[in-house]
Amino acid sequence: MIPTLQILNAIKERLEEVQWTPPGGSPESAFGEVRLFDSTELVEAFAQLILSKSRVALVIYTGGRWSPMGAMGSVGVRRTADVTVVCSDRVLGNKTEALFGSQSNPGAIALMELAAVALNARLISDPPCDSRPTGDDMLSLKDARTTQPGRFAALLELEITGGLIPVPDQDTAAA
Repeated sequence: MIPTLQILNAIKERLEEVQWTPPGGSPESAFGEVRLFDSTELVEAFAQLILSKSRVALVIYTGGRWSPMGAMGSVGVRRTADVTVVCSDRVLGNKTEALFGSQSNPGAIALMELAAVALNARLISDPPCDSRPTGDDMLSLKDARTTQPGRFAALLELEITGGLIPVPDQDTAAA
């Protein structure tokens, strides 16, 4: 089995490598910051997102499923993990630019699309662990404690497959 943290760190590393090229410019890092959060920390993650660097990606483990492999699970069980990547580009006061970008900002949707391309891949070679985008959505974030304008974010839903837990050998299990 592949530990959850290893999967999340592989996603984080891929996102840290993503590049964005402004029109007529040179490639630069798409995300100023990539952070791991779990789904129980969403409020804190969003509060930090509003206050943090311009272009941010949050990687959030949201759950998973286990599927029997072989007849009645005779081979073992395979894991499928669900992960959400929240992409945001800080553009205050202009919703259109925050979502769709401008000459100097990629926008949340372009960041999400760059993340989707980077994460439609094999994350870990051995044992094999693959990531596939399964959906996207939009989100508006506002910190109620301040008068600052909120931020807009694009959410990328991922399905991560890999990590077989084999059925123990019957002789070993009886021992």
